[in-house]
Amino acid sequence: MKIAIFLVLLALAFSIYGQESGKTDIERIRNAALSDSKVMEQAFWLSDVHGPRLTGSPNFRAAGTWAEERLREYGVQVNEEPINHFGDGWWCDQFEMSLLTPTFARLSAAPVAWSNATPGRVVGDVVRVDMPKSPNEFDSFVARYRGKIRNTLLLVDAAKLVPFEPQLSGKRLSDNDLVELSTVRPQATDANRKPGGSPGAAQRPANNWRELLVKFMHDEGVLAMVSPGSLLNDGGAFTVEAAGFGPGPVPPDVPPIIVMSREHYDRLVRLAEHGIKTTVSLESSTHFVSDTPNAFSVVGEIRGSRKPDEIVMIGAHLDSWASGTGATDDAAGCAIIIEAFRLLKSLGLRLDRTVRLALWGGEEQGLRGSSAYVRKHFVDSETGRRMPEYDKLSAYFNLDSGTGKVRGIFSGGNDAVRPALSEMMRTLHDLGAETVSPRIGGGSDDVSFAAAGLPAYAFIQDPLDYASRTHHTNQDLYDRLQPEDLKQAVAVVATLLYETANRGEMLPRQSATTSTSTGVGQREDYRR
Repeated sequence: MKIAIFLVLLALAFSIYGQESGKTDIERIRNAALSDSKVMEQAFWLSDVHGPRLTGSPNFRAAGTWAEERLREYGVQVNEEPINHFGDGWWCDQFEMSLLTPTFARLSAAPVAWSNATPGRVVGDVVRVDMPKSPNEFDSFVARYRGKIRNTLLLVDAAKLVPFEPQLSGKRLSDNDLVELSTVRPQATDANRKPGGSPGAAQRPANNWRELLVKFMHDEGVLAMVSPGSLLNDGGAFTVEAAGFGPGPVPPDVPPIIVMSREHYDRLVRLAEHGIKTTVSLESSTHFVSDTPNAFSVVGEIRGSRKPDEIVMIGAHLDSWASGTGATDDAAGCAIIIEAFRLLKSLGLRLDRTVRLALWGGEEQGLRGSSAYVRKHFVDSETGRRMPEYDKLSAYFNLDSGTGKVRGIFSGGNDAVRPALSEMMRTLHDLGAETVSPRIGGGSDDVSFAAAGLPAYAFIQDPLDYASRTHHTNQDLYDRLQPEDLKQAVAVVATLLYETANRGEMLPRQSATTSTSTGVGQREDYRR
């Protein structure tokens, strides 16, 4: 009897093995991505455990180390690519802000990145000021407020606040949206960020009067400057980036800069307008580290078997801003890529070309990590000299549009590649990914590649509440991630990497005679 049972079980095992081995590699990728997923586990470590991940901070270092260890565990070869001359690292380890009078209330607020600290807990009155907007208004501002703003917290946005309108919880791309994205539109003004720069550097005061303004506030004894979140923000969300300076030495005479939720900021404004004495306590403990080793990108690869010198590359940015935990921007993209590589290795799939991933640092400071990588590995931006890998890159795919389902891909204005992308996505139509847009995605690390003439393609994703709630805000948290959408994205990404690595020829590049006049900055436009 025992022998008979054993033979039955053995036959069943061989039957199951035969069914599995009879499936195509594409089917195996899909089944694993949708039914045996660890993508939310990857996102948990990147957001709940190691978020936020401001480049240069201890959290960023911890996130990068975790990613490297996880990828090596999966059998991926990994190394770090330093971002030289990034500037100071910064992090905040304590923040508290409360309304004391006319009644007590905790205030929802956060310091901007690279903001100076307060000298412990400070208490001061709230004053609303009309900030000068040009050098011509500077002298009158100084005359008006000299001797009147010591030990105060300044509400520096004096514009009339716009009433809130109800916000939808999220948006998915409709059939009409996808049809519109599939059409060519006239060339628009290039709104994309340029690689190699730093918003922090670009935002630094260009005129001496602005430097004199913050010095005046410091000399007068201002405790902090407070502004509201973006007009897009409501429901307690507020955008927190860097204001006026970025990586690098921050002048000690710049008062702490605080961003507050619009609802709480509006309350302070109304109290000020009614002449009611308003007192706030604030404690902001922030830290800087110079010459930080915590500015880098994580690069990993699965070596190709037949054409290892040819490369298929995909990237997302590991860094985030310093509020929230950077879940949708862009732990989601990193988790999808890490999970896709886990599947490619665990399924034992043959890859003809080398498949390479990059988890970029410094994306939020001007694409610093990806632009440094392009200069080192593909083309010298100063001399124009092309490296050996320049002509061996079949494609760079970029994933940086939140947690929504992947609906297609921007072909970067390359007419020649569209038929190939359409063919490779044929098996993904039933998952909702079928649009190949002629437009340029732009706005993220794909810009670094496209600016060097390299083939770069960005994914189209359902917007959900990315623009209205999570993008660069305090509410960019794990809870906003959509598990089923991320699983679908893993299936799409892993399939396209597999297809691109194993097709007979590299993907065709755009020639001077096949370019399409397409709009730019589309990543920002279609998501709103």
